[in-house]
Amino acid sequence: MKKLFYILLAPVVLSLGACNMADDADYENMANDICDCVNKNTDGISEGMKTAIVDAVNSGKDVETAVQEIAMKDPAQAMKDAEEMMKLEAGMTKCGEDLEKKYENVYSSDTEAEVQKKLVETLKKNKSCSFTYAMYKLGTQMK
Repeated sequence: MKKLFYILLAPVVLSLGACNMADDADYENMANDICDCVNKNTDGISEGMKTAIVDAVNSGKDVETAVQEIAMKDPAQAMKDAEEMMKLEAGMTKCGEDLEKKYENVYSSDTEAEVQKKLVETLKKNKSCSFTYAMYKLGTQMK
């Protein structure tokens, strides 16, 4: 999961560190693009699994336990979800490359940590990005 966090945010953050200065609209657009990328690449994961992960991360519950509880209720769906999660890295890598190209001419004087914080704050505000935000939080917890 830690690797997924870097696949999600690292390309965008790196492109910002590099002559178009980023403003709030750029951060919002980037966060929305990251969210769209995650949403597109997680279409095959059941809403039940996504909700379990989001709820666990936001409540501080152990994610592994939450996933196991969902798996016990519907083992066949849990297998499908696991297969989809395995495909996630490839899709996110491609999407990250696309985002890096899209934002290669947008720069910031902010540190990498400040850029990440701004992107994450934007993700947190957007209800349709709750799974992306949960994945980010999970990635930072696993560091």
